[in-house]
Amino acid sequence: MRTKRVFPSVAAAYLARWLASIAPGVVELKLQLFVTSSAPSQQLALQPFLASSKMVKTLDLNSVHLLPADLALVGLLTMLTTLRCECFLPGHTQPLSSLATLSRLRQLDLTILTTASGAQLPSSLSALTGLQALNLCCRASAIDWESPVPRLQLPQEWCQAATQVTSVRLDFVDLPGIGGRSRDSVMFPAMQDLELVSPSDPIGEALACCKALQALKVDSACFEMTSWAALSALPQLGRLIVLNCMMANVDEDEEFRPVPESLSALTSLTYLYLHASGILPAIPQLPALQHAELVRCEISSGAAAGWPLPEGPWLNNLVALRIEEAEVGSVEAALRQATRLSTLELEQCPYMKLTQEELPLLLRLPLKLLVLDKRPEYDYPEPLWDEESIRVAEELRKALALRECEVEFDIFTKDSLPMPC
Repeated sequence: MRTKRVFPSVAAAYLARWLASIAPGVVELKLQLFVTSSAPSQQLALQPFLASSKMVKTLDLNSVHLLPADLALVGLLTMLTTLRCECFLPGHTQPLSSLATLSRLRQLDLTILTTASGAQLPSSLSALTGLQALNLCCRASAIDWESPVPRLQLPQEWCQAATQVTSVRLDFVDLPGIGGRSRDSVMFPAMQDLELVSPSDPIGEALACCKALQALKVDSACFEMTSWAALSALPQLGRLIVLNCMMANVDEDEEFRPVPESLSALTSLTYLYLHASGILPAIPQLPALQHAELVRCEISSGAAAGWPLPEGPWLNNLVALRIEEAEVGSVEAALRQATRLSTLELEQCPYMKLTQEELPLLLRLPLKLLVLDKRPEYDYPEPLWDEESIRVAEELRKALALRECEVEFDIFTKDSLPMPC
């Protein structure tokens, strides 16, 4: 029997008593509370419910902070397969070892509120060998916007023992360092999807130990040449999403370091999404891309507006290219190299220019979708369209109109900005 109760306004004590009264028969509990500023000790007391629960398999607690005593009781819920909660552990993370007894656990989603920055999670968690999905997030246990967010680290033993984990997300939680171990060692041997948010060190050697990785998403990190070398050791990597990342790829004299030749091994990497990140020399050397999206990207720090899209192997197999909110001035390299391009979207690129020489290149493409709209949301050069670009755009529009049943296109050549919503 499934029961859903909504309490628009109820005292925490009453809710705790009601939960305790139904605990013996509960198989799945999803609890969502409005976020309050109460101290964890003054929030909902779940211990009576946890102590009486015998059959619960899913525990999904949103905005409920579990204390060490609560975690000890959670560790007794041996039928549990899914656990999502927030843990208030201001001093240390050792109370999490109580969860090591949950041998049937398949999905674990923890937000850890602590001050123990740099601490390693308990190695006893390596007993959770049945896990399939892991999401760990670290946040400060006190509301202090000036203090840095604490960081935690996974124990090496857990990464090696979790042989069934296929999906991992780490937010201010780091993979273990390689140290003196060989790069041939393996972490999360079945992991296919990995998301890293704000890792403390540049993306590097630890990634090379994730041999089964197929999709990688990195947010607010630093890429170095060792990062690209690590990626090249992942033969199955097919998707790379890079958001808000620094690219530490220049020497002190501002010269780019050599691109690792090993990038040619990334023959499975077919999808690239860059957001607010630089297009480094390593990226145009990717050999097998089919779909590339570049949003708010720049060619290098301080580059003048109107830079050309760089040439390279990354264009040879492209079938879809989207560029948005960028100061790119020309995509001629893509028009010449990406002869199989069926989707081309150029939006909010005010410095983009079209030349008469590019018109036959555009018309020979097997286009199914073309979007050309230079209007940015904010400042833009005047005039937004030069005469040659307008002439090419109009000729292109007429030519594509003859292929009405074959291609969808939207070419906007007005200088006016979009009306505010």
